[in-house]
Amino acid sequence: MGVVVPKRSLTDLEFSTILEEVSSFCLSSEGQEEIAKQGFTSDRSLIEERQQVIDQFLFLATQIPTRPHTFPPIEKICNTLQIKEKSLDGVELYTLALFLKAGESFIAYCHSTATAEEEGPLFQLFNPLDGELKTLLKEIESTLEADGGVKASHPAIAHLMKQVDQRRTERNNYSND
Repeated sequence: MGVVVPKRSLTDLEFSTILEEVSSFCLSSEGQEEIAKQGFTSDRSLIEERQQVIDQFLFLATQIPTRPHTFPPIEKICNTLQIKEKSLDGVELYTLALFLKAGESFIAYCHSTATAEEEGPLFQLFNPLDGELKTLLKEIESTLEADGGVKASHPAIAHLMKQVDQRRTERNNYSND
């Protein structure tokens, strides 16, 4: 059990300003929301646990200079998926793939210094992406361009693209005659 800190003291110490500053380092809007929910604690064991995670992040930041990518916002996409008989368009699917890729990169970043003998608190916090999510990511990346359009080289569309090119050639030949 910890000491109860009055709300007025937290206001005087500008805890909310510090919390905002800390949340600005989050890679996603969900992370920022989670930081805001956690708030202030005086529970010693929780403080120690959080400090271990912070120490691990700081260690990684000094060892690995390239920081993981930020996560694109996907709340709207998740809401769309909850609507029956509604599907995602190409841009939304590609954004979802970027989110999964950022997650994969972040997990690799957190696991980058872990060894079999020593698994830090970050290793325990984040598990590798589920196999189904990895498959989904590969499928989206192999099918879509960044603008959400289907890749011209995709097998499902290559035949159609060839037909379109043939029709264009026929039309051009007809127009030139």
